[in-house]
Amino acid sequence: MIQNFQISLLSSGNTQEFGQYFQKCYLHNMESWAYCYRLHAGINTNMSIEGMHQTIKYLYLNGRQVRRLDKTINILSKLIKDKLFEQLITLNKSKISSKLRELRKRHKTSLNLDMDTIVMSEMGWEIPSSSTNDIYLVQKNKPSCDCQLVCDLCESCLHSYSCTCLDNSIRWNMCKHIHLVCQFMKGHQIQDTNADEEHIINTDEVKIKQATEQAKFVEFVSLVI
Repeated sequence: MIQNFQISLLSSGNTQEFGQYFQKCYLHNMESWAYCYRLHAGINTNMSIEGMHQTIKYLYLNGRQVRRLDKTINILSKLIKDKLFEQLITLNKSKISSKLRELRKRHKTSLNLDMDTIVMSEMGWEIPSSSTNDIYLVQKNKPSCDCQLVCDLCESCLHSYSCTCLDNSIRWNMCKHIHLVCQFMKGHQIQDTNADEEHIINTDEVKIKQATEQAKFVEFVSLVI
């Protein structure tokens, strides 16, 4: 695919110069920039960094180049203060971030999936794709996390599990497969809790029965003597 793309660039007069540049700078190191080689790399911050640079340059520096260090520090301090105020306003308005909105949307989607399709393995949980013949693997990363991207219904955050599907490994979302595994594990925990409670109740009943029989035996012996 990449070779065909390169040929199409070089064959056109309008894109030939760019094709030569692409061949020189990018074609030999695809592992460094292609998303298919960067699984679980997280959020791409290139656009955020570029946006921050433009904000500092044009809104705070008015397009001028500052050479003095003290003025640069004052500008950055003002930027930090403004960002902190923006965060307070967002928190007070109870705005939901786009990432959290996507997380809740995928939880609703997971409710339409069948838990019986989950296969437990030594590596984690295997879940078949609902649209293709692929099998996705969900793995547990760490028991707890202090981040804010938490699904309250699953009682788990974005970083607790990882999945081999594109939605998690590339887009860095808490995919529907992870939500399904969380619900699956919660169901097993409830069953284990009920089994433990039933075992405790049965044990207590046995102890009470043994104590009653022992008391009757002692009473019988005292009457005989």
